[in-house]
Amino acid sequence: MATPTATSVYRVEILYQQQSQSTENVIHVHDLGVTSIARMDEVAVLVIAWLIADWFPLLPATTIFNKLIITDLTTLTSPRKEYTNAAAIAGGSGGSLPSSVTFAVHKGGPGRGRNNTGRLYVPGIPVNATSGNFLNAASAAEYRDALNSLSTDLSAINPPFEYGIISCVQQGLPIVPCDFNATPTHSWADLALDVERRRAAGRGQ
Repeated sequence: MATPTATSVYRVEILYQQQSQSTENVIHVHDLGVTSIARMDEVAVLVIAWLIADWFPLLPATTIFNKLIITDLTTLTSPRKEYTNAAAIAGGSGGSLPSSVTFAVHKGGPGRGRNNTGRLYVPGIPVNATSGNFLNAASAAEYRDALNSLSTDLSAINPPFEYGIISCVQQGLPIVPCDFNATPTHSWADLALDVERRRAAGRGQ
């Protein structure tokens, strides 16, 4: 779909390299202050610090951070900026399952229905985090807690940022600008390992 607009929202693309393949996570951050390049820089500092402290220790050693791309979605001409880290950031949890194998952490907004939910796929599962075709419950809790920590870190800034999802479709019709819904917590439906499936365009992300 075309690049959406969402007032005072930044799209943060986290790009990884794993087993010679590129993958990414996309999160959305609502700025409760005034959007600017300086505020985008603040988001980048927070997200990279979170990657180092909370997220990458849970990923396979073969997972490497490439860069962040942050886009202000307020208008189609708002700024976009790329960020890297001076020191390499790599996963710390040993060997990896095939890169196609992943686990979905669910993001839930305050409303109901598909427009108020989203998913974030873990970009690589350590072998020691699984039992058969299932993720260990302890590992699932670590992914959930790490994402909740990101939400907490973003909200601690003054003025704060909100972590959440955008929805560009309501009752089957596109809406412009997209809605933003804060996501206070994360969860999972079950512990079965999965492969990433593309969501319908415009649904919660």
